[in-house]
Amino acid sequence: MAKRVNFTAERISAFTCPPGRQQAIFWDAKAPGLGLRKTRAGAASYVFESRLHGKTMRTTIGGVRTWSIAAAQAEARRLKALVDRGIDPRLEAVEQRAKADESRIQAVKRSLTVADVWPVYLQARRSKWGELHYRDHVRLANPGNTEKKRGSGLTVAGPIAALMPLALGELTASNIAKWVETEAACRPTKAAHAYRLIRAFVRWCSDEPDYQGVLPTDVFGTQIVRESVPRANAKEGDSLQREQLAA
Repeated sequence: MAKRVNFTAERISAFTCPPGRQQAIFWDAKAPGLGLRKTRAGAASYVFESRLHGKTMRTTIGGVRTWSIAAAQAEARRLKALVDRGIDPRLEAVEQRAKADESRIQAVKRSLTVADVWPVYLQARRSKWGELHYRDHVRLANPGNTEKKRGSGLTVAGPIAALMPLALGELTASNIAKWVETEAACRPTKAAHAYRLIRAFVRWCSDEPDYQGVLPTDVFGTQIVRESVPRANAKEGDSLQREQLAA
């Protein structure tokens, strides 16, 4: 390395790239491995250089407008500590970016609502369903409050519509049980059917890479959910009487 000097704001401003060169690096006397790279165009950024496994490695810390001298020196010391432990700071930076990217992806996943994913689910599964089954998904998730095509008045929201604003992660056993109980109190048959559709939807989401790890696990295996689902009972008059049977 070239001669080291104590970095100051005045010296950093005075550093210039020599004529005929694309860039030049000036080295700090306080922080080991810390350098200031000046390009012919005048751009300035801090770098760190050291020896790792017998080879020279260099990585960029950041621009002088973002990093103060003290912060750059502290970062250089941190990177030197990694090198002393045999860790390549460049690989560590890649791993940190990967973790940050994964965190952002998980945050996006957690923000997805049932309303966001429901159309994707219907499109993905439509070719596997009959037309009636597909229309059931649309009808039971309809938000309602539109003019009826037949008769007067407004349409009523389907039972699944109440779940649409929920985030995928909010499809917990408690929320599902409360939803089923509320819907079953006024329309038990539709509630039971909607429950089966939502159960299939959650299972599909759990198998899809885009939504894995977001939904609570084993929601529909819990006792609180199983007990909330209305049982299918035969309507009065639907059973055959003894005298109706053939001899």
